[in-house]
Amino acid sequence: MYIIVAGMGHVGLQIVETLLEEGHNLAVIEIDPDRMSAVENMDLLSINGNAASLSSLIEAGINSADLLIAATGSDEVNIISSVIARTKGCRTMARVNSRDYVPENMMSGKLELFGIDLAICPDKVTASHMAKMLLLPSLVDSDVISKEGGLIINFLLPENNPLVSKNIEAVTLPKGCQISAVSRFGAVVEPELAGNFREGDKVFIVVDSKDKITEVERLFGLQTSASRVMGDKMETGMNKIMIVGADEIGINLAMQLETSRLVLLMDGDERKCREAARYLKKGLVINTSGIDDKALREEGIEDVGAFVATSDSSQFNMLACLLAKQMGVEKTMALVENPELISLFEQIGITVPLSPRMITANTMLRHIAIPGEKPRAKQIASLPSDDSRVIEIFVSKSLWIVGKEFGKIKLPHNSFIGSVIRSGSVMRPTQFDVVRPGDRLIIFAGTESLKKLDKLFMRSGKGR
Repeated sequence: MYIIVAGMGHVGLQIVETLLEEGHNLAVIEIDPDRMSAVENMDLLSINGNAASLSSLIEAGINSADLLIAATGSDEVNIISSVIARTKGCRTMARVNSRDYVPENMMSGKLELFGIDLAICPDKVTASHMAKMLLLPSLVDSDVISKEGGLIINFLLPENNPLVSKNIEAVTLPKGCQISAVSRFGAVVEPELAGNFREGDKVFIVVDSKDKITEVERLFGLQTSASRVMGDKMETGMNKIMIVGADEIGINLAMQLETSRLVLLMDGDERKCREAARYLKKGLVINTSGIDDKALREEGIEDVGAFVATSDSSQFNMLACLLAKQMGVEKTMALVENPELISLFEQIGITVPLSPRMITANTMLRHIAIPGEKPRAKQIASLPSDDSRVIEIFVSKSLWIVGKEFGKIKLPHNSFIGSVIRSGSVMRPTQFDVVRPGDRLIIFAGTESLKKLDKLFMRSGKGR
């Protein structure tokens, strides 16, 4: 596809890098010359101009573009550029966040008034993602995979984990669960090549249903937080959650959790607290700093199931989580503005560091497809600290690998099939197993191999 991306901040840049790796033809529009320097050596058309300007859009090739992705930091610029693009017959996707433009409960959807085929609301999408991670702590940054409802979960093995030094192949998982990959020293490898578990390993497991997660957690010697399935939701028994930062993401997160949890939303800014109180019906809003240990004790931090820092300052979020950890909170979650800092947050012991920009970019990328074409492949997760992706391949009847043995399928360097979902069941195929129509392949791949995977599966469907 020919795609125009407007805005070269963290969101736009990640979208551009991924789309180039997938083999799309791109043009970018950015008004800030300094930000344009990030793409100057990339194989694309770059326009230094205003994305809301007709002349800039025409120069970028809007008359022949298949899709405009408006990812600037301005809702108004994104809306105006989308309106213009639609008059040229171009599909549109835009980042729109303000309550002035987006219905209250909408995280993503069509905004016909502004000519936007898909609007993504970063604050609400991020809050929703955080709520899922709190209720299902092992969940990888991904949607549910496959129609059958499989999930990817991952565990970080600490020094005292009972499985450290044991052989990976000796671990017997419940039926319907498979170890698909191991991340070690920034590289994702096949389980067979990883040998024994080591301290600091991230273990990726595909499970066929949520009710298997508790059993897997116990097998790995991890605290399960009394996990159980309630209807179609995963409950963790985590009854009290403390959120520091009454910004948009913090308020949205509190709103999503307050119906089922005791939520304490804290902020040192009285004005923000008053604003938050307008939206919360059950959650408690407390005007106090998140780095005041005396105030935290007074609010009962000793029985908090999770501590979440959602301010717009990465440094504050880091300090707040470290203090909570020192005061005995086991699960901490922090927002990180710069995705490059995620690995640092992990190294110092913050359980779940998350980048709103990365969540927004990944959400937008998952919705990109060629019109009228059933997507054969989709990206379902990004592993930022490993510079890797998880791709799901749907095997249609006409795909070239049907009938081939898995051992004879040659994938690009630094990519491998971690698991296969077949008729709702998860399996780790042997080299002699044969690919069948309807199989869903879960592939772990380094970003440098995405172009070749694209040629193999996403476009031509022809093999080597």
